[in-house]
Amino acid sequence: MADGCLWCVTPAAGGPEPTARERLAVLHARFDGALRRFFARRGAPPDQVEDLTHEVYVRLACRPRPAVVRNAQAFVFATATNLLHDRHRRRKVRGCELSIEADALPPVDESPGPEDVVGLRQQLDAALAVLRALKPATRQAFLQHRLGGLSHAEIARRLGVSVSMIEKHISSASAALRPLRAAP
Repeated sequence: MADGCLWCVTPAAGGPEPTARERLAVLHARFDGALRRFFARRGAPPDQVEDLTHEVYVRLACRPRPAVVRNAQAFVFATATNLLHDRHRRRKVRGCELSIEADALPPVDESPGPEDVVGLRQQLDAALAVLRALKPATRQAFLQHRLGGLSHAEIARRLGVSVSMIEKHISSASAALRPLRAAP
């Protein structure tokens, strides 16, 4: 490279201008190992180091020739740094800052917070108040079905009434509890 010019490969005396492929081959020979170490030191996963290095060459190849590049090394590594910044911004915007193995994450505390406990307790108290206000036969049929998992026919047999009556009891209890589901 002459005078540090990134795209300058000295042609043979009177020879043709080097092709883009030849210029990239010179870049590759000069910076490939250093770029790989650069990305590895900055925490790039080993399986992405080659892709990142290749992307630097693609960006350099796609750039128009600058008028003057005084320090080819600084220009290559500034391109690599910009590539890392661009990838970081893209991942941040997409909401996937880093790909981390699930085992490496701290356990998530899924227990309800104090506000949730109070809210749930209030909902439970309201449901119990509604259930207490039901007729005993309606409450018993509803609880045996929902909590006991019994079929309508089995509850009807136990209570000595028709299946149709059990369906009405359960429907009545469900209607009484429905407003609680709509509440926040």
